[in-house]
Amino acid sequence: MDQGRRNGLRAEAPEVAAAMLDAVGQAIIATDPDGRVTHWNPAAERLYGWTREEAIGQLVQTLVCPAPTREQADAIMRQLGRGESWSGAFTVQDRHGRTFLAEVTDTPVFDDEGRLRAVIGISTDISQRAAAEEALRLANERFATALAASPVIVFSQDRDLRYTWIHNPALDYASADVIGRRDGELFERPEDAEETEALKREVLATGQTRRREVRIWRGGTPHVYDLTVQPQRDQAGRLIGVLCAAVDVTERKTTDAVARAAGDTFRHFVEHSPFGVYAVDADFRIVQASAAARRTFRNVQPLIGRDLADALRTLWTEPFASEAVRRFRHTLVTGEPYHAPDTIERRHDIDAVESYDWKVERIVFPDGRPGVVCHFYDLSDRQRYETALRESEARFREMANQTPVILWVTDAAGRTEFVNDAWCT
Repeated sequence: MDQGRRNGLRAEAPEVAAAMLDAVGQAIIATDPDGRVTHWNPAAERLYGWTREEAIGQLVQTLVCPAPTREQADAIMRQLGRGESWSGAFTVQDRHGRTFLAEVTDTPVFDDEGRLRAVIGISTDISQRAAAEEALRLANERFATALAASPVIVFSQDRDLRYTWIHNPALDYASADVIGRRDGELFERPEDAEETEALKREVLATGQTRRREVRIWRGGTPHVYDLTVQPQRDQAGRLIGVLCAAVDVTERKTTDAVARAAGDTFRHFVEHSPFGVYAVDADFRIVQASAAARRTFRNVQPLIGRDLADALRTLWTEPFASEAVRRFRHTLVTGEPYHAPDTIERRHDIDAVESYDWKVERIVFPDGRPGVVCHFYDLSDRQRYETALRESEARFREMANQTPVILWVTDAAGRTEFVNDAWCT
């Protein structure tokens, strides 16, 4: 007897074998060497829909094999005829023509002389498992595709915090450099490893996800990462390590620092400017004001955070207050600047006439949102001096014209600027 035949089953007493096969929960089909069904257990009835009486004597291929798989089924029968078992996934069908994937094991049975007497096939519906495996494969494929195009560093570590897997390693490391090692063996500065491992041990101790920014030095340069650490568990729910995701935010942190510095510089300029300067944000609220501006808005308290329209209507009478609000909103929306070189209006809060040269321009704040800044110069004192000068000049002319003495005024070049009425008499 050859090795293949020795590997087959020996024939047992028919009644014992039948009882054993009926007791099995899997679908079991026995055929003669020609492939005709000799036994069809209850599990086979449930799986394929054919009763025992209907199946006995039929060719097994016509009962359970869809037409596209008949050629493969014939090849399997020839393999079994050579005394070789077969096992694998096979597409089968039930009596209604529904096809599904089954895990099939076919084993030849021999008599004492080594002659093939029967074939026993065991089949199990694995269609749900196959669908789940395909869904998992697709999910893993999508995950791998997303990771391939993502700058996110994803990795797992065991309970000893040794790397077990990593995608997109940072700091010029290759995956092979990282697997099996710990942060303390990779980072240049021990304090960096202490910080990251302390965060991961906190997750292992609490079972809770943690997120924190960490700083890791490499080649004398600091790198900042937004690190998320979550517990990793097996199917039984046991904690087996941590799963981490890290994003390099070094550039963003540098940009933020520059923006803060620019904001501080702007704020210093505004607050210490000798001229009136105040800034209004996209929500139309006053966010900064120079000392000169605070003096002008002294009756608007509090000033910072105040709605500009409310503040302007506190200071000025109508219709100028509403016109100024409209000018500010127009610049905020369109970016078109506005300049009023000589505005003379009555103040609502102090009932006095004041004069201003003011200009409104749109700016962008460090947070990326638009706003407006107003520069103004109080011309009220100059206006009063000019008025006083005109009045003084008018009095001088009146007095000069009333005197009988001839009077005239010249400039530094000797050109006549004024003569009184006595010249004409």
